[in-house]
Amino acid sequence: MRRLVLPILALPALAAAQGYNMPAAYDAAEVARDPEAAKIGIEQRLGQPVMGFANFQDDTGKRVQLKELLGKRPILLLPIFYACTGACNLELTGVVDALNQSSDLKVGRDFDIVALGIHPKETPALARNKKLLTLRTLKGKTDAGAWRFLTGDEESTRAVTDSLGFKYTYDEGKDRVNHPAAIMVITPKGMISSYILGARYSSTQLRGYLATAAKEEVGQKAKTILMGCVHLDPVTGKRSIVIEGVLRLFGVVTLLSMAVWFGALTGKRWWEGRGSRNAG
Repeated sequence: MRRLVLPILALPALAAAQGYNMPAAYDAAEVARDPEAAKIGIEQRLGQPVMGFANFQDDTGKRVQLKELLGKRPILLLPIFYACTGACNLELTGVVDALNQSSDLKVGRDFDIVALGIHPKETPALARNKKLLTLRTLKGKTDAGAWRFLTGDEESTRAVTDSLGFKYTYDEGKDRVNHPAAIMVITPKGMISSYILGARYSSTQLRGYLATAAKEEVGQKAKTILMGCVHLDPVTGKRSIVIEGVLRLFGVVTLLSMAVWFGALTGKRWWEGRGSRNAG
């Protein structure tokens, strides 16, 4: 299955060194011509209610509707699929990393986490396994019951994702899901409070979004349109291949290279100046 979690330019080796799981690179023009890419994206529906009446199974096999999980705390809602080795893994890892960096954000006390399986053939057993693997990466204790990993048929899933403005494609013949990388912050009453696009989040960022949602307020519209691994430039409208973090990595590498170059140049001039003084 061709995945769209890809690096830009000539950075696959750098990204691989950082532990990203990526296939061979594809030409950006090829992705832009792909009709499936045009069907993927986020339409931000801040202040709108999330569909709560669709039927799912949680990771224990219990039947549940999303509205049953509302009412107590804000929810971080992650539309993902559990066998995904690309953006979905990065999203879960991003949330766990943010929690591991924070001593005052507690799942089950401050908010709950709901993973919404968008692959209609995935099972509660697969969701449970993904949940267990995710919880093992957490530092310290957590309320496992406040992490809900749901699965359901395509009709139920579409009902929720349509209310979120989360646009993805599922090709049954190829058994392939293409999707954006985004999580939504839902208020206790079920209103969409914020969108967090991409797959890397800071604890400060999450804390701010959750505080806003806890007050039943709406946050600001997310500025960057990052569609999984297909970046839509809002100015030119052109799509290009991108992976979350690679641009930042490129920036760091560039700065380090400049620092090394500047240090070498300064050192060379110092030695040349010292030699001139000794000669005099």
